[in-house]
Amino acid sequence: MAEDSIRVILMGTSYEPRPSQAACSIYVELGNGDVFVFDFGAGSIANYNAMGIPPWKLDKIFLSHLHVDHFTDLIYLYGMGPGLGRYTPLSVWGPAAGDETLGISSAMEAMQSMTAWHRESFHAVIPVGEAYSLDIHEIEPAQTSTLVYSRDGVNITAFPALHIMNGAVSYRVDWKGNSFVYSGDTSPSRFMIENAQGIDLLVHEVRSPVLGEMVSEGTLSHEQDKDRTNTVFNTFVHTDASDLGELLERINPAMTVLNHVSVNSNIRVSLVDKIRQAYSGDIRIAEDLMVFDIGPDGVRQRMGVGPERPLWGNFPVPENTAPAKGLDSVLDDWLRNSSLLQSD
Repeated sequence: MAEDSIRVILMGTSYEPRPSQAACSIYVELGNGDVFVFDFGAGSIANYNAMGIPPWKLDKIFLSHLHVDHFTDLIYLYGMGPGLGRYTPLSVWGPAAGDETLGISSAMEAMQSMTAWHRESFHAVIPVGEAYSLDIHEIEPAQTSTLVYSRDGVNITAFPALHIMNGAVSYRVDWKGNSFVYSGDTSPSRFMIENAQGIDLLVHEVRSPVLGEMVSEGTLSHEQDKDRTNTVFNTFVHTDASDLGELLERINPAMTVLNHVSVNSNIRVSLVDKIRQAYSGDIRIAEDLMVFDIGPDGVRQRMGVGPERPLWGNFPVPENTAPAKGLDSVLDDWLRNSSLLQSD
């Protein structure tokens, strides 16, 4: 890829993992080799493996919010880190939420706690280096965009997303005059208009027409909560395709990808028809492993093709990395002596 380009690969495009789609995750690689991951939803790690992307490159993770369809495979990436060649700390960015128990720091501390047995057992048999250290960057609530990463010419900003409660953000990446915005989960707000004007590539969530109908009919809520659920869901949760069309007309991105939706042929037609009521620009419907290259000549889209199995090669252990602790530190003699594989 060209040095001044941005490559975006959709590793998960739905809110529900299923055979044809993982939950949301986006891989971003710059022409200088820098790699960033936006969200790490359930099932997406399989697509990273399918594309042959070395796990040790996935060390800068930006979470839009803490709904489980956006971060669950991060637990796998973290826990398996040294087993897959990552010996450096995992850096994670995410919202603070205005309550220390609800923000990214609390969530990552919980991830460390829940993987304690896993981490200790791995350290007994392989070097782990600093793989289980976390470099947490908590994004405080703000009414404007916040520069959260600036290094080697790339800038990543976060701005508020309107998604049920405090503690959701969208992200923008700028590199060599090229730009990309990932909405995360959001309903329409002025923040998207202010931060995505004329963007090269916008990956924006859209509410499934079927899901919207279920909410309106009340089949997703208890009988006494129908009106409340309908009001909240249609106002502060996701973006209806008709509203997205009006939003795109005001933003005018070079290309828009409709994300966070489980798609079939009927849903495709419904989404496009609704958006076309207000917007005639370039729109695509997200599929897992779609690749977008952003460069001086615009945005090009293709489907990714990976090897049949990951071709990562050997995992070189950095010098001065402490060796494995050994089984004596984690396995009681009575349990060890029960092995049928021990020599006399």
